[in-house]
Amino acid sequence: MSVATTTSTTTITTNTTSINDDFVTMDTWESIELNGNLLDLRKTLLSGQCFRWRRLNIDGQQQQQQQYGPDDCWAGPLDHHLVILRKVNDQLQYKFIDELRRINNDNGQFNQQSRSQRISDYFNLGHNLTSLCKQWATGDHSLNKQFATVCTGFEGLRLLRQSPLECLFSFICSQNNHISRITNMVQSLSKFGPIITSHAGVDFHRFPSLDQLVQIQQKQLDDLGFGYRSKFIVKAAQQVQEKGGDQWLLSLRTQSHEVAQQQLTSLMGVGQKVADCVCLFSLDKLDIVPIDTHIFTISKKHMPSLAKKTLTPKIYQDIRMFWKERFGDHAGWGHTILFANEIAEFKQSNGVQGAAKGGKRGKSAKSNKASNKKRSQDDDDEEDDEEEEEEAEDAPDEAPKSSISSITGRTRRATKKARS
Repeated sequence: MSVATTTSTTTITTNTTSINDDFVTMDTWESIELNGNLLDLRKTLLSGQCFRWRRLNIDGQQQQQQQYGPDDCWAGPLDHHLVILRKVNDQLQYKFIDELRRINNDNGQFNQQSRSQRISDYFNLGHNLTSLCKQWATGDHSLNKQFATVCTGFEGLRLLRQSPLECLFSFICSQNNHISRITNMVQSLSKFGPIITSHAGVDFHRFPSLDQLVQIQQKQLDDLGFGYRSKFIVKAAQQVQEKGGDQWLLSLRTQSHEVAQQQLTSLMGVGQKVADCVCLFSLDKLDIVPIDTHIFTISKKHMPSLAKKTLTPKIYQDIRMFWKERFGDHAGWGHTILFANEIAEFKQSNGVQGAAKGGKRGKSAKSNKASNKKRSQDDDDEEDDEEEEEEAEDAPDEAPKSSISSITGRTRRATKKARS
């Protein structure tokens, strides 16, 4: 199966259409033929890789309810544009809206070919996901077998290739945090950048440039609820600028993982896991597996040697190599699919739940009762996570008190289970 990155243009009235709030419904889409290459926008954009995409319905209004449909569009900032996406049959359709509210505007440096390449690059469309999933699901190891039970529920979850600057500061926000709160923080941080345009009552901002990031004061972030991450962001921005700014970050794409990780962990607030997230989601290190509590738990099921072990730097490296042996040069992609299976957003979706767990639709009453109890427990755990994050507010500069927080959270959950 070939993967096409050429574009075909649906009816385009003009390349410089000025837009009002009906720009989503205007027939000004450009498209990429996927040629069978899997892509699921919802699962990709809500999988914890990025945090600034919003779902729109067919009328272009922001959706609040949790029902998803084939007519959904997604809106998010990409570089200097607001981009609207939708998938129609085997096409990925898109619109780029600039600061003058023009759709798909051609100029000397950015034209239709450039837009197509930017979308293809962002979604890693040069990689055949169908072939990769088949490869990962056919291994004899128990981890590959677990992947086989999950992958049908996550067909089309693609690994993103993001801006290193935005990815770095997004994942500094991720420490001791859950996705909804990370999203709120990244959205707040983005407001230090200029507005691209507004739609459906929402201002869409460019992510702040490094020059804008270094102007942010710690108190401004403290007032927005960033907690101990405030000083991380302020200091890390200064350090990135001293090291050479955006060009320094981009240069890490051509360096080995070891060099990139060493360089990134020299920044304040960037540990091994955050560095590996940046390597995977923006620096082309597709074999890298960031190890968080979810992946550590999954790994323990398949690595008996991890019984009663804590996550030391050596064990972190052992787990990473274990995943690479199972999933090869795209281990980080396989990891992202298994990680997504642990996200409450997808666990609470009946269709995904059944596919992810390999179960059948129309569960028995007993199964439904167990499922409802599990969802209630997930909700309790998310509340605990938020409390844990608050307890870590006074963490020292070098790292959050993750071990203390996790123990406290486990104690709360054990108490709740005992009471029930």
